[in-house]
Parts: sequence; C-alpha cells; structure tokens
Amino acid sequence: MSQLATFISFKTHDYVAENGILQQRLAVLTEAYTRSVTPLGSYQFDTTFGSEIPLLINNRTVLITSKILTTMQNACLKPMIDSGRVLAITTSVTTITNNKAFINCDILDNNQNTYSLPLSFITR
Repeated sequence: MSQLATFISFKTHDYVAENGILQQRLAVLTEAYTRSVTPLGSYQFDTTFGSEIPLLINNRTVLITSKILTTMQNACLKPMIDSGRVLAITTSVTTITNNKAFINCDILDNNQNTYSLPLSFITR
C-alpha cells in the first residue's frame, strides 16, 4: 500500500500531488513556504518554527525596511540549512509598498538545483 504525497505548490499556493511520487523540489519549497508564512511561536510543538515577518508586517508602528525583512526571512529559513536539507538560501526584497511586501527566495538544494520561491505579505 502506497501513500499519496501531497505538497503545497509555490505557484498556486494549493495542495498538489504527482502520481503519489515524492517530489523533492516540492518538499523543499513547501517547507520554506510554511516556515515563511507561519507566525513565529504559533506552532504548538515547536515554538521556534516560523517567521517574525507575519507578526511584524501587521504592526504599523514599525518601519519596514528591506534589510529587516531580509534578515528575518534568512533567520526563519536557517534551520533548513543547519539540518543539511538545502545548501544555501538567498533572499531579496523586490518591493515594499504601503500595503504589500514582496520577497523572493532562491533555494539551492543538495542536487545543485536552484528554485525560486516568491512570497508576498499583505499588511492590514
């Protein structure tokens, strides 16, 4: 009996499965996406899982700069590098407006493949 593997597509932000076959590309991107959009401390079984960006982005009293967002994004994805699942992650902030922030993460996996993970955060 085989189990069907499902992942979140980084393009559609929806669950997808490819014939029940584990796709490493989607597994790495799913973990990076989940770590990025989960507020830090909200995961009951690991309070260090997640990112400070969802908490910061809705706080209008804090000046949001690209350096702050880049530092926070790198910090939330650092456990992926520490555990050896990926070799390197490069983060760049593409746009910051009054109500949106766009971040792009380039992830280099162990097979020397680079994948791009675009993220957008909407402020209240």
